[in-house]
Amino acid sequence: MQKRVQQWESRFLSKSGKEILLKSIAQALPSFAMSVFLLPVETCKSMESIMSKFWWKSSNQNQGVTWASWNRLSKHKNEGGLGFRNLRDYNLAMLGKQAWRLISNEGSIVSRVYKARYYPQESFFSASLGCNPSFIWKSLFETKDLIKAGTIIHIGNGLNTSITSDPWLPDLNNPKITSTHPALLGQKVASLMCVGENSWDSEIINDLFDDRDKALILGIPLSQANREDCWSWLLEKSGIYSVKSAYRFLQQSKNNGQQNSALWKDFWKIEVPSKVLHFGWKAITGCLPTKVQLQIKHVPVDNLCPFCNVAAETIIHVLVYCPYANSCWIRSSISISTDAFVSFSDWFEAQVAGKNGSLLKEILMIAWAIWNARNKLVWDKKSMLAADVVLSARSTLNQWSFAHQRRMDPLLMFNEHNVEVEHWITPANDTIKVNVDGAIFEATNSFGFGYIARRSDGSLLEAASVGKIGRVAPEVAEVAGIKEALSWIKSKGWHKVSLESDCLVAVQAIHSSASLPSAFGQLVADCQKLLAALINVKVYFVKRSANKAAHFLARSSCYPSVRVFYDYNSPAELVEIVKNDSYI
Repeated sequence: MQKRVQQWESRFLSKSGKEILLKSIAQALPSFAMSVFLLPVETCKSMESIMSKFWWKSSNQNQGVTWASWNRLSKHKNEGGLGFRNLRDYNLAMLGKQAWRLISNEGSIVSRVYKARYYPQESFFSASLGCNPSFIWKSLFETKDLIKAGTIIHIGNGLNTSITSDPWLPDLNNPKITSTHPALLGQKVASLMCVGENSWDSEIINDLFDDRDKALILGIPLSQANREDCWSWLLEKSGIYSVKSAYRFLQQSKNNGQQNSALWKDFWKIEVPSKVLHFGWKAITGCLPTKVQLQIKHVPVDNLCPFCNVAAETIIHVLVYCPYANSCWIRSSISISTDAFVSFSDWFEAQVAGKNGSLLKEILMIAWAIWNARNKLVWDKKSMLAADVVLSARSTLNQWSFAHQRRMDPLLMFNEHNVEVEHWITPANDTIKVNVDGAIFEATNSFGFGYIARRSDGSLLEAASVGKIGRVAPEVAEVAGIKEALSWIKSKGWHKVSLESDCLVAVQAIHSSASLPSAFGQLVADCQKLLAALINVKVYFVKRSANKAAHFLARSSCYPSVRVFYDYNSPAELVEIVKNDSYI
């Protein structure tokens, strides 16, 4: 890594360029070794030190000033960092994938060898390190806590899962039941199901479990097929382990909650050049090299602002309160907060509140232009008029925006008519269009979905709003609605049907051939099975604006019931939506 980094000329690279090089090349160099071996902590720290020095130095001869530690830089961007990798956590996440294969693919040769050698009578989770273990096994053993924290048993037929001792509830904080009824001891999950049916026995569950367990159990979908129980990775909708989700989990477990995640989420969404975003990050985190900040780092400089030569040059002063900076803000005609703030981060957070995206872009661009004017004055002895600063900011933004005009992804925004779907479109002749949507209601531990069928002239054929008891994830409610709508289409005997949903994840999963060991994946498999049995029924993704009727029905399903609507008994709001859709 040291040799590779030394080949890069820091002087000609912007922060954006350095970020790309470090993330795409330097951080990738140890990936292969990390996927098999647990590297020593000191080795990881040495590599992080190499990357940190490259990040902060201004040239190959100048070491530069380290304004923030690597631990801070390696935080997620939504938590105030820059998204660089913590190599130790990344190493554990990479190794976790190998450990996951041991438990999820027990029939493989590698899994059988390790089981015979290290845990012949136990599972991976109860295995011990053993005597004279190999270096690879010691490496995999270190990931046991990580795998255990994110893994549950996905219920199929429930025959092999203990109700009380196994982790089978979809709750990351505690996947085991908290109910203590003595009748549950020694029982399998299959005993909670109705005999001969693919459903939970609600009477037994209501009698034996507390409210928390009851909501989680009833939210677990049961498959039409008699599948065996299997391991599922709870941190992914698919139920399949991913290095990304494991690494994110390790990072979140260390987060002390001090960073304002709401501020950073809004910040990284601002559409400005990358160099401006990096400038903004440095200003908000106190890493901008003003004279006061340089003195804190023991650099021998005076602390007077180069614009006014009166006040100390802090970040908030040079960018906001200095008379020169204030004249730039006045010239920009942007209404900014005039309250007294101690730091630039507090000031910027106040600007974010209530401002739209275009104003935030201008605010950040003008602050960046003020800093550029300051650097020209300090290093080139050239002063700029306030009007020129504002003009420079807006000109740079306009040129960048023109070069980065957004283009819609045609794979995501087109339906069967091959047109962009911004509003509901009537189906072709002899075709029925069904729209479906799901909703969750956390306050009542329930969920529901709505679906509506319309003819080629846009008139209502039939609609339904269905409420269910149980605590589920939003995507599970969405795909459960699609499954119910497909079952409904099958029961009606309809052919040539176009089904539309505004849940992209669900639609993509249904069109995929991947097997997903999760509640979401189980419902997807049921949808695929129903689709295979139907004639000329297609599933498409549309925007929420093209799915208003189904959205209304889903939001109306807050109570456990099934309500069916026709022309004569539809709510006035639904009638109005159908009417407006057919006129567009």
